[in-house]
Amino acid sequence: MAPLSGWVAALCSRFAAQNVRSDRRGAELSNLGKDVRYSVRLLSRNPGFTAAAILTLAVGIGIAAQLRLTGGLSGCKNPV
Repeated sequence: MAPLSGWVAALCSRFAAQNVRSDRRGAELSNLGKDVRYSVRLLSRNPGFTAAAILTLAVGIGIAAQLRLTGGLSGCKNPV
């Protein structure tokens, strides 16, 4: 029974350490800033991919907004 209790104690201490780290205020925002800077740096290395990704997102969001604002495809006679 000793190995199991040691394993459980180690697992509990690991989760306790994670909870302490997650309780820090502002840690998520600092990580978000680092993630944004990293992603901008990566996207700036390949401008063709960046332009294609932004264009695809813009068209998709525009179509979704258009369908939402106009009531979808309800004006079509045969929406198949």
